[in-house]
Amino acid sequence: MKKNGESEHQKFDSVLKQHTHNKQLVFVIIILVLFYLLIYFVNTNAEVSLGLKKVQCLISIGENRDLCFLNLSEKAENIDFCNGINGKWTRDYCYLEYNQCEFIDDFNLQYQCNRIKMRPHMLAFISKSSDVSEDTFVDIDECIELKGYNRLNCIYGQALYISKENFTEGVELCKQFENELYSGECEYFLVLSLMPYLSINTDETISYIMDYCKDIKNPSWGSECYFLLADELSYLSNSDDYDYEIVLACSLSDESHPYACISHVVINPLYKNFSETNIFCESIPEEFSSQKSECYVGLGSYSIKQDYNDSFKSCNLIDINYLEDCVKGELHELALNSKISLIQLKEMCDMLDNQFMEICYNYIGMKSVFQKRENNLFDLNNACEDIPKEYKKDCYFGIGSFSNILTKADLSKSIEMCTNFNATYINDCLSGILDTIGKYKDSEQDSVEICNYFPEEFHNTCRNEIKGLLKRI
Repeated sequence: MKKNGESEHQKFDSVLKQHTHNKQLVFVIIILVLFYLLIYFVNTNAEVSLGLKKVQCLISIGENRDLCFLNLSEKAENIDFCNGINGKWTRDYCYLEYNQCEFIDDFNLQYQCNRIKMRPHMLAFISKSSDVSEDTFVDIDECIELKGYNRLNCIYGQALYISKENFTEGVELCKQFENELYSGECEYFLVLSLMPYLSINTDETISYIMDYCKDIKNPSWGSECYFLLADELSYLSNSDDYDYEIVLACSLSDESHPYACISHVVINPLYKNFSETNIFCESIPEEFSSQKSECYVGLGSYSIKQDYNDSFKSCNLIDINYLEDCVKGELHELALNSKISLIQLKEMCDMLDNQFMEICYNYIGMKSVFQKRENNLFDLNNACEDIPKEYKKDCYFGIGSFSNILTKADLSKSIEMCTNFNATYINDCLSGILDTIGKYKDSEQDSVEICNYFPEEFHNTCRNEIKGLLKRI
């Protein structure tokens, strides 16, 4: 009886243990399921948030809907959200942000989009859909029912339409904007219509456009006006006859705001070979001596465009006083070239003489920025890690110098990007931003205000550097 009793007790104890084990197993399974659900929720939370935001945009009305979809597109980095924008100009601007120029309907904005590919600093001063204030907009019947960015561009279009019949009246419409940024942009669009006359009545048209550009009050748009003139002259079949006017226009462009006019112009196909381009740079008159160094930067870019295997051989053929400028141009072009990998560019840096090392690693930083733009998964934090320690600061400086490409000339975003790097090199990256501060829309403020954008511990460095830098702007 006792043994049987013990046997029953043992049997009950065994069942109890099994039951407890099963409960524990179920509990573990529930925990695992909850864990995987949590992972799924974390991974999809952003998608859910975007979905809710999309619904919010869909139920919004008019301009609010357009701006909602534009902000959603920027946040999600997804061009598909541009399709939800009803206002054609705001939708075009959304495509412009993605460099999808072929989707843009408006002639002015499509031209601007293609221009920005070659002149990315224009992002600092083109009107932006989310920033437009219509407090000073003129009343035009054709545009009166539109708001914000759509109304602004409607007025631009009307000014262009009017200018075809009476150019002066079109210009007067542009000048009615109290905001010089808008009037300058409007006048820039109008000058495009004058360029075909350069091949018909060259001398008279050059003189007229020179005076026209001078009358544009906004420095950045004035600079681009002069550059456009130099650029178009360089494509004339008899462009050699206008070398002086090309250099003059670029000099005036730099006086208005220095955006490296001449280094871009000499890349154009008017100079058929390296030797002819070199002769152009050598023959720049003494009165424009400041243009020579930038001309040789362009010469370096030109040599690489003609032969990506040039390996700096062409630069050794020019005046040694401009050798560094030429090498800088070659490195700039190599950094832009998607066929040259970051690793290949680093290997090229290792082969250069010591005098060019700092410049070369600046362009490693630039290359990293463009690689990030092409592939958002690329980690900028790793870009400068496998290069010699003494040149890491130059690499981070280069990232800061070209950060406006990634942040669409938003100064606060560029600063935030720099502050996420290794603490040792944050100031180098911030100094790079300062070196190209003219590429930001905030650069026209005084130095104290600009420095207030930066981290407090960088303020003294900023104030010491900014005054000299702003003199170049």
